[in-house]
Amino acid sequence: MQTTKDHINTLNLFDKSDKILVAVSGGKDSIALAHFLSENGFDIGIAHVNFHLRGDESDADEAFVHLFAQSLGVPFHLHHCEFDGKGNLQDWARNERYQFFNSVKENEGYNKVATGHHKDDQVETVLHNLLRGTGIRGVRGMMANRDGLIRPFLKTSRSEIEAYLQQHHLSFREDSSNASTKYVRNQIRHQLVPLINEIGENSLEKLHSSITHLQADSLALSALIEKTISPNSTGFTIDLDGHNGNISATILYHAIHSLGFNRQQCQDLCHSNAGAIIETETYIATKSESGVVVRNQTLTIPDVPIPSTGTYKQMDQCLTISSRTYSESEMPKSAFQVWMDKETVEYPLVWRAYYNQEKFTPLGADYDVEINKYLKDGGLDRLTRSDTPVLADAVGKVIWIPGIQLSDSVKCTSSTKSVITFELS
Repeated sequence: MQTTKDHINTLNLFDKSDKILVAVSGGKDSIALAHFLSENGFDIGIAHVNFHLRGDESDADEAFVHLFAQSLGVPFHLHHCEFDGKGNLQDWARNERYQFFNSVKENEGYNKVATGHHKDDQVETVLHNLLRGTGIRGVRGMMANRDGLIRPFLKTSRSEIEAYLQQHHLSFREDSSNASTKYVRNQIRHQLVPLINEIGENSLEKLHSSITHLQADSLALSALIEKTISPNSTGFTIDLDGHNGNISATILYHAIHSLGFNRQQCQDLCHSNAGAIIETETYIATKSESGVVVRNQTLTIPDVPIPSTGTYKQMDQCLTISSRTYSESEMPKSAFQVWMDKETVEYPLVWRAYYNQEKFTPLGADYDVEINKYLKDGGLDRLTRSDTPVLADAVGKVIWIPGIQLSDSVKCTSSTKSVITFELS
């Protein structure tokens, strides 16, 4: 198993200080992996899931793996579950399995989870993904290390594993469903892979080489996309400036697909005008002039009480308040730095989100407008509007939309003597 050792060492998958939970079904691959790790002095435990899909056969698998764990002298962790008939069986089983592994990992002090996926599994996975319709993440196959999920056998062939089992006189369980061509994965294993192997000399090895290159390309793409992302206090922005719609959509998809967005949503957004929105249950993404702004759907702007002059912070903004005598010639002309007539301002103030249908009187107007409509008419998209706080006085009246507009009710006039100054940064 020198190939396995080289793979582990080259990628630094784990060392003797790690505590590894090994997923063991009872089949050849997982039995060989658990034995190999134990024999080489690694601290392991064994996890087994009984899905109760094959009656007595499933129970026999459980008993076999339990005895195997005892023979190695390692902890045994067991999970029972039964399919309720809803949804896809294989997806359900995969979710049950990894939720259990993560639970044991967190509760029992393991820092890695190892599975027996091997070199031949890698080819089958890539072919399966291609037949389902996939992008680079699918054709790159399984990664050897993904957030603590490690696959030590990814460079080890099925024949090498079988030789290891024979060498150490290890028994294993055969899953009867693996022989059935009812499942696409088994059709690929028993029909397509042998055909590819006959096409030309070393065709499977060349396919493995392609997968290795695709993994490197995928990692490079991820690194480049990471440079387009800029975090902020409410989420992050993705810079798409200079790219056409199709390229932008691909960049965007790779940047946000982990949040639940799909390719079609990304295509639609990138071919829309600024202000367009796509959503998942938990996230919202808005098209801007140069990219996309992404944040959580449940963002809450906190109330910041302001009892007097001083400096106050809210998320990534800072508000500095002071007082001085009025001088018309020195009065600033900026939405980020304003003066209010001191006689018209009643403390305590509060820096907060605006309410649904709340109104204010824009500077120079003699009528009230809904704040949301005012911001929308000013060109702000829905996401930016919902992120825009206001400043209200002691009776709840909005006297300033910081960075946007002052209320006419607190403007300075010829009779103003003292002012309160506000500066947003």
